[in-house]
Amino acid sequence: MPDTAVVTQAVTEVEPVTGLILSGGGARAAYQVGVLAGIADLLPPGSPNPFPVIVGTSAGAINAVKLASGALHFRIAIHQLTEFWQSFRSHQVLRSDWSGVIHQASRFFGRSLMGFGRNIPVALLNSSPLRELLNERLDLSGIEAAIDAHHLRAVAVTAFGYESGQAVTFYQGRGTIEPWLRHRRIGRPTQLTVDHLLASSAIPLLFAPVMLDQEYFGDGAVRQSAPISPALHLGANRVLVVGVSGNPRGLKTERPAPRAPIGIQPSLAQISGHMLNSTFIDNLESDIELLER
Repeated sequence: MPDTAVVTQAVTEVEPVTGLILSGGGARAAYQVGVLAGIADLLPPGSPNPFPVIVGTSAGAINAVKLASGALHFRIAIHQLTEFWQSFRSHQVLRSDWSGVIHQASRFFGRSLMGFGRNIPVALLNSSPLRELLNERLDLSGIEAAIDAHHLRAVAVTAFGYESGQAVTFYQGRGTIEPWLRHRRIGRPTQLTVDHLLASSAIPLLFAPVMLDQEYFGDGAVRQSAPISPALHLGANRVLVVGVSGNPRGLKTERPAPRAPIGIQPSLAQISGHMLNSTFIDNLESDIELLER
């Protein structure tokens, strides 16, 4: 007769740990909430958080931390996230009044072109309203409560260090999780704050870098070559990736259709869109393809 303790240990070792990965993509991160709301509808009322590991980058970091802070009551957290995005307005993210825009633009060009004010952040937009909004809407003490209640293993956000060139994943989780060091990407334990969210979503040149641990950080998607890796380091053995690209997957044809000539120059919107996609989306899709091999 097998030893009960050995059997129990074996079952525990193969117990699935699902990691939720929420990518960047600006306002398109609101679509992630729709997916999560659909998952919540499939769960029985009162169900706890089904994702022991939650990882977010850029705008997805806000969703990740909000969800983690409400992990004790998953449906309520999703409801609050839905209300958060439904009530979202541009003036809650940045100063959109003319005086604010002109003031910030003059600071930007004065620093960039004339060298005035070495301590002035290089940013076209002022994101101070977003800081105020996050401080008002987020109760980050819920993260530690969820960890203590074993409804959460870890939550993490990734930001890019301008000095080190590293993609740093800041995580808050159980004490048994070991930090990691890989080429241009590391994992660092910490207690997450609003500053980590602002750093992870600070798109270069648009929003000001944020100081964390004696270094300025910007949008985590910039140098995140392996977006799925942090979830695995934090203990996930299967992942749910909620992307926002809208690119069709799994559609293969035996022979590519002939390409019709296009005589129209790409617009500024097209060029900007592809540049942002290369930052926020392409690495994630490449990492998924690598994982599926």
